Amino acid sequence: MGKSFPAVFISAALVFVTASCSGDRAISRDRIPRPLAGEQLLAFDFADSRYSELGIRRITEFDVDSNGNIFLADGKHVFKFDDKGLFVTFLGRVGQGPGEYGFVEGLRLTEYDQVSFFDPQSQKFLLFSNTGTFVREEKLTGIYTVKGIFIESGLYLILQRKERPREGKREFFYCLVDNNGRILREFSPRYFIDMIGQSLKINLMEYGIFIQIIGREIFVADNMSDRIQIEVYDLLGNPKRRLLRKTPPVRITEEDQYEMLGRWEKTPVWEQVKFKHYFPRFYPPFKTFIADKDFGLIVELYDRPKNPDENRAVWFRLDGAYAGEVVLARSRLRVMKNGILYGIREDENGNSRMEVNRLAARK
Repeated sequence: MGKSFPAVFISAALVFVTASCSGDRAISRDRIPRPLAGEQLLAFDFADSRYSELGIRRITEFDVDSNGNIFLADGKHVFKFDDKGLFVTFLGRVGQGPGEYGFVEGLRLTEYDQVSFFDPQSQKFLLFSNTGTFVREEKLTGIYTVKGIFIESGLYLILQRKERPREGKREFFYCLVDNNGRILREFSPRYFIDMIGQSLKINLMEYGIFIQIIGREIFVADNMSDRIQIEVYDLLGNPKRRLLRKTPPVRITEEDQYEMLGRWEKTPVWEQVKFKHYFPRFYPPFKTFIADKDFGLIVELYDRPKNPDENRAVWFRLDGAYAGEVVLARSRLRVMKNGILYGIREDENGNSRMEVNRLAARK
């Protein structure tokens, strides 16, 4: 798996294998990071007439199969493009019958190159072959979620939330469930948001919880602490190891505050928060992470080098060993597969552009 699924039970004593943990050493800003992206292999704009007639709305997630075919979702449809960026087919269609769906969440390619995603409207998981043929669907019962992820162990990852009215908080976390909705594991990473109607102050910083399935392991993290801390589990939810790294504090810029305020102003709750919002002094320890089973884990930081269009990132091997620092171009969505980096960028008008580059940094 090569992308993160953005949004908890407070774990009393999860015992992790510490021998394979990376050291909790601080990242230095003095090091010169290497570029992650190398030779550009492909680039195309979705505003181009070849793509605009497909009716693609804002791309919400995407993934890539072992042959380089690209699968995009815009929340309502799934599109297949070949490794040259040419449109191939739609997967399924909107509806309520077999192979039909109302919404798309949790899009990912399984290790067998099947396309899987969750329809929160009908509470079911759908699987298609990578040629676009409907394979089967699996209904989630006994529990409700707005985001689900299919995994090969026959279990599901689902996003849950708990209300904490006394604290004025809402808590989000992922858990592992069977097809009867029985919770088998609540993962310890979680994030909290202020409940608008009950909190005196509303933090507008955008926190999240991030999860990826890489090979036969689940990587999950939140970014509410002062360091990178990624927990690793097997596909049955058993803890295996933890990746740790301290990050230097980075102050939030006025430019980013204005950008976040602009997004909030477009929401229906803006009138309720505009007189009681605030920003913390510092960014979270990281933005998101992407991974590839052969290359490792890239954790994007908020710290920027001299070029404002780039971000620093930390490179881990999947066993937890620290491999160095890299820089990558700012993108809204990324996938790393087969030694290739895929990124979707947006211009000031909201038009999306796909850029595909060979990985420059080497193992």
